[in-house]
Amino acid sequence: MPVIPGARFQRESESLFLFKMGAIVWDRGYLTTRKDTLSLTFRRALIIREGLLGPRHHHVASSLNHLANIYVQQGRLAEAESLYQQAESIWEQALGSHHPMIASSLHNLAIVYEMHGRLSDVERLYQRASHIWEQVLGTDHYRLAYSLSDKAKIYLQQGKDIEAESLYKQVLHLWE
Repeated sequence: MPVIPGARFQRESESLFLFKMGAIVWDRGYLTTRKDTLSLTFRRALIIREGLLGPRHHHVASSLNHLANIYVQQGRLAEAESLYQQAESIWEQALGSHHPMIASSLHNLAIVYEMHGRLSDVERLYQRASHIWEQVLGTDHYRLAYSLSDKAKIYLQQGKDIEAESLYKQVLHLWE
């Protein structure tokens, strides 16, 4: 069935509204009281975006990523992991392997893996995310500092104190 241009615009507007509304709720910290509503909002935006743009569009990846963030907060880690992986795959295909969105997705996935105790996977993901942020955003960007700090924390958990100290010194230098 053909999509009527006005109806398509209405669906695009609805999807964008839902996505932005969800992002505002997330950013303002209302998550603790509205987890179910927020996950439904992002789910609806995802369904609309997939229908309008196709399942491999980078805007669909953004919806997947946001929904995964909610799932992490709800303790739905297996679902979040799957959504982060899907988002990374879409972004990599659509934007290339060295885009900041890839680094963000890897960082988010690392958090889920850390919750599962998969520290060697976490280390690998933080390393790749740090590499992307350093290449794309430079050696003095705050995103790189966060990634290195998280990687240092993993080193501490693994008993790699010397490596952790080295990374923490690098982070301190970035924050100066």
